[in-house]
Amino acid sequence: MRTILCFISLITFSVCTLHSQTNLLDTALTNMARQLTLYPKEKLHLHIDRSTYLPGDTLWLKAYTVHSTFHTPLPVSRYVYVELMNPVDSLVQRVKLRRDSLGQISGYLPIPERIPEGVYGLRAYTRYMLQEGEEHLFSRSLQIAPQPEWIHARLAAYSSKAGKKTRFDFNLYDNVNKGIVAPEAKIILPKGKASAVQQREEKVIATFSPNEVANNQSFMLRLSGFGIPSYERYFALSTEQEDYDISFYPEGGYLIGDTECRVAYKAQDISGNSARVHLILQNEAGRVLLADSTLHDGMGSFTFTPQTGKKYKVVAKNGQQLNKVFDLPGVQQAAYSLRTEVRPDHTLQVITLASAGMPMDSLLLMLSIRGIPFHVAPLVDKKTIIDLATCPEGIIQCLLLDSRYNKLSERLCFNHRPARMQYGWNTDKTVYHTGEKVQAECCLTDSLGQPLRGSFSVSVTDSQVGVTDTSHHILSSIFLTSELKGYISNPAFYFDTNNPMASQALDLLLMTHGWKRYNLPHILKGKWELPNEQPEVACSISGKLKAKGLFGKEKQGEVTLTHAKYKFQHHALSTSDGTFRFDGFEFPDWTEFTLQAMSVEDDKQKKQKLVVEVEPEKFAEQPLRMPQEMIRSNGNNGPDAPVYYGKPVVTYLNGMAHVLLNTFTIKPELWGSTNYREMNRNEIASYKAINLSELLKQLDIKTVENQPYFISLFYNKKEVRLFIDSFLYDNRALDYISPENVESILFIEDMDPLNFQLWAGNAYAFHNNRRKHHLQKEFHVLDITLKTSFDPRDISVFQGTSRGEFWHLSYGFVPPTLQIDKTSIYLLGYQSPVEFYSPKYEPKHESDPYEVRPTLFWKPNLQTDEKGRMDFSFNIPGNAPTTLDVTIEGVSEKGEFVYVTKKIIVSEEKEQRHK
Repeated sequence: MRTILCFISLITFSVCTLHSQTNLLDTALTNMARQLTLYPKEKLHLHIDRSTYLPGDTLWLKAYTVHSTFHTPLPVSRYVYVELMNPVDSLVQRVKLRRDSLGQISGYLPIPERIPEGVYGLRAYTRYMLQEGEEHLFSRSLQIAPQPEWIHARLAAYSSKAGKKTRFDFNLYDNVNKGIVAPEAKIILPKGKASAVQQREEKVIATFSPNEVANNQSFMLRLSGFGIPSYERYFALSTEQEDYDISFYPEGGYLIGDTECRVAYKAQDISGNSARVHLILQNEAGRVLLADSTLHDGMGSFTFTPQTGKKYKVVAKNGQQLNKVFDLPGVQQAAYSLRTEVRPDHTLQVITLASAGMPMDSLLLMLSIRGIPFHVAPLVDKKTIIDLATCPEGIIQCLLLDSRYNKLSERLCFNHRPARMQYGWNTDKTVYHTGEKVQAECCLTDSLGQPLRGSFSVSVTDSQVGVTDTSHHILSSIFLTSELKGYISNPAFYFDTNNPMASQALDLLLMTHGWKRYNLPHILKGKWELPNEQPEVACSISGKLKAKGLFGKEKQGEVTLTHAKYKFQHHALSTSDGTFRFDGFEFPDWTEFTLQAMSVEDDKQKKQKLVVEVEPEKFAEQPLRMPQEMIRSNGNNGPDAPVYYGKPVVTYLNGMAHVLLNTFTIKPELWGSTNYREMNRNEIASYKAINLSELLKQLDIKTVENQPYFISLFYNKKEVRLFIDSFLYDNRALDYISPENVESILFIEDMDPLNFQLWAGNAYAFHNNRRKHHLQKEFHVLDITLKTSFDPRDISVFQGTSRGEFWHLSYGFVPPTLQIDKTSIYLLGYQSPVEFYSPKYEPKHESDPYEVRPTLFWKPNLQTDEKGRMDFSFNIPGNAPTTLDVTIEGVSEKGEFVYVTKKIIVSEEKEQRHK
């Protein structure tokens, strides 16, 4: 708290040196200082390694949490929650990241292996941020590419209207442009059932009724029956021939009669995509006053002089010639409005407009950046000029207030500042060859040349794959999306100084998206916003106790929290209404806790076991729906119809195939192997299999019936040994186990026989020399852990084996049965850290396919030294000549944000290749 007050004093001092010390400004600063003291808020940004991912890939990320006003690192929350959401508002994956000993938060998010292609939403937040409202959470879009089996396939599609219905035609082609016939085709909608899917040779036709289009923003196409995973992809359920909407935003909030006014507008179709429209403004008599078209992302603006007492309408037409009529907001007879212009000389001109006869005295003009007022003064002239030369970068909130601090008008504008941060970039070579090592150094200083100390992250991607993240960066997150309401597509575009349209589009964005931070008029009135909860610094478990029975009531009791793995117990006495809470501990993910409760009675004979009801964990609840790619149409169903082509992640360059490699992680050794995979409950459930046999088929683990009642498992032509709860079972047991009863699955490739004997030696004895000889070869191990609620006696008939491999020695083994008087829970624990794997690449033969690794290097824990320097190194794979994209992001201890992008040129070293 003392640190926050110190920063408030520094900002107050810097602001007051620019403007005269007035009672109004003093009051505003004092009240804002008190608000920031009572409720300091967080902003959050995620730096991710790239923008596009394959199914089964790993998304690497680092979270930066800063003070919403001062932009300095704010390490008050210990955990950050990251969620991946699909286009139909379902949670795909959620992880909980813990702040490490250096105060940094980084980790990874595993992408499921069976996930449809499409545009997904990525959301991140702390639980402290949830109480502000979910619109304050970090969110962005990312692309999930096709399954690896389909990255070289091409989907051709076009849309049309079939009467009142919307029609889509799909054709799938292989890499030599040969049509692929889908044995099965299906359309999946978020709500309701789709119309029948027709298949005509190589074409799949899907039609949707007007009701289906109106109630669903997207749909999923599934083509299956190929003997490999299905082709699945999400599309927008619109073609620009359906309905669209336009919202109008007069500058300053109101149309002032007989005064020149500017009106911004934003057009969107029913799937959430921006719409391109051409519009005509007409008066009541139908006279055309002007015409205009959208400038960027469905946004545009026009200027006209409305007459008092008159009404106006807009006749709009989209790209498919669909006409609609909209009414403009009414002309106000008693209102004020603000018009702003940021000039090239770093001055801000604010013009106050008013309806005829409205008084201009007793009005206040207040300007603030990130909630800190830097100009509060009585309005003395309609035109006010303010110097912005020393103001910080960010959105300026301009407010016109009456004498009681009620808001009369609001206008947002942006103050661009020359880069205060400077950097030096150096590599040990100007051009590299394939297979070489890159040694890079970056030196960061402020505008005075002083070294910047802080925390940074770096991502290196291959430009030929086209996955470098260019639509989001730390500047757009902190200065733009965290301040404005609504979804913003490609926010990094508005910071592109090389694009002359960017500044115009940014002004339109500020007019069409509202401010969502502190409510300054309320703060000036002394109406403080207070937090309901403090930042999360540890884990907790809470709930209620009830007596048994159908009508059991809340009852006081003693609760015991047991951690089976680490063998500890905690006790807590509930309140009289049965409420209990455990605080001040933490645990890794997928840790099992057991809760048991007994009533509190003076007579020990009357004590009874109570029912434990655990309070659900708090997560974001609102959907995060990202607009999907649209298949546009010109209404032509013939061969000249516009065709959409699905773009593969990796293409064939110069006739040579490229092999796309997913990102690896460094894992600790497990019984002599680092080549293993663990699946948790969420991943297991995502396959939606009926039983474990069906699940293994989806994982490409095949069953072979060698003789009646004797089934073997194979993966990549190697035998798979099946264990359930670390005991050997016959493979037929898989038919009797539902995925809902499985806690986790561990698959170890190439298990070393010696380590296997050590692992299984306590439970198994080797039977004969022939089997020992066989065990000298490497094989796979599949170890399935069941939930404690599953009774293994249901599959005990399959326990042990008489196949001559092992004899099962299960002396003293008692199956754990369902404990009806205990409640087992699995709360979301923090993610155990792993390290990004950056291998050294060996030279390849000319005939070998080139390896294309989307992310070559990722390091989230870069720290600058006392001179502002940080260095890192990585190896270049032996692929085709390319360009590497280097992206460095981070924040200094003083709140300067760093965004550096560089390129590294790679040429081909033929001498290194084997002849």
